[in-house]
Amino acid sequence: MVQRTLYFDPFGGASGDMILAALIDLGVPVHAVDTALAAVGLPDVRLAIEAVQRGGIAARHAHFVDAQGAAIDPLEQPHTIAHNSHHHHPDHTPWPQLRQRLQQSALPAAIGSRALRIFERLAAAEAKVHGVDLDRVQLHEVGGVDSIADVVGIAAAIEHLGVARIVCAPIPLGGRAIDAAHGRLPAPAPATVQLCQGVPVRGIDVGYECTTPTGAAVLTTLAHEFGPLPAGTLRGVGIGAGRRDPAERANVLRALIVDGEPAVLGIVEGGLFELCTNLDDETGEVCAETLARLLAAGALDAWVVPATMKKGRPALVLHALAPADQRDELCQLLLRETSTLGVRWVPVARRELERRTVEVETPFGRITVKQALDAGVPVKSKPEFEDCRRLSSACGAPVRDVIAAAERAIADRAIADRAAAELKR
Repeated sequence: MVQRTLYFDPFGGASGDMILAALIDLGVPVHAVDTALAAVGLPDVRLAIEAVQRGGIAARHAHFVDAQGAAIDPLEQPHTIAHNSHHHHPDHTPWPQLRQRLQQSALPAAIGSRALRIFERLAAAEAKVHGVDLDRVQLHEVGGVDSIADVVGIAAAIEHLGVARIVCAPIPLGGRAIDAAHGRLPAPAPATVQLCQGVPVRGIDVGYECTTPTGAAVLTTLAHEFGPLPAGTLRGVGIGAGRRDPAERANVLRALIVDGEPAVLGIVEGGLFELCTNLDDETGEVCAETLARLLAAGALDAWVVPATMKKGRPALVLHALAPADQRDELCQLLLRETSTLGVRWVPVARRELERRTVEVETPFGRITVKQALDAGVPVKSKPEFEDCRRLSSACGAPVRDVIAAAERAIADRAIADRAAAELKR
């Protein structure tokens, strides 16, 4: 079965509106976004798309308007469709309030979970920057209506595309200074820098903030890996434009759909390396953080195994599964983040089952299920824990009961699928 990949190329930068516009230009219908906005409690907010040019390249620009056509984002006032009213929207939201809003929304489980993960990462970055507890974080510009609409719209657009994986080129960081809720700040914004830790970045010399915290949060949360465009058949290209049209660089982000053929029998020969290093003088906390950073930087898997070294010293062996083009980068990460003096690697091959996600209905709500297939037949299924936890919190039921309900729904679906297959014979 063909594996469909969504590839983000943030040539001129990355922001929520640029990403969303590129997905719309790729073919996602506007009504898919508007439906999600209504489900999250923004029924009077609409997505408006206009054709623009950046550096002579035709692109789409996205912004949001209210029921009267007035721009939601104050920076978008020149794009106002109707000028007969003035609106003020708060530019900050307490993170617990936004989290509750997403958890209690009518969004489909897969879309709600995706949007929640983006904002969770963003809130964690803001907490780190300001040195406060997570539940005391105030999301300023990124908590405004337009940013909420951006993230929810992107989550809905990606769900509509139905891609198997997301890959992103290195994220551009550049700019000089920005005006924010806390006054003049360096660009890229502190939250953007925090979000991009552990992922590939590149510097560009521009006089404006080229990657926003929202853009960085979306890309670093959703990308399964960072690197060059994967091999395959190019099926579509979408181009999203930023607000500015600088002379020195086309201010655009491209989204590409690539269909790649999986290896025969699911066996991946070469192109993968298992990295490992022995640690007898490192804390468990540092190892846990290193695992998280390895995964964020593109490792396909990472794990720790206890060991006993010479003179009976207890130790940990840290492993990571690395694509060939990221082997050196992940080795460098291990050398930088841990006390090790060296990293070993060996080439490996593996057989992979095809993967997909489906949704099942339960008495608690819709839950995303990850499935593994062999020759197109589901052989393993697992409910998405974040969906189960969210629904458990919303209704007060034990999370184990929600998981059990999802597993029953999966079994019922399998029985129905088998019966349908028998009828076709």
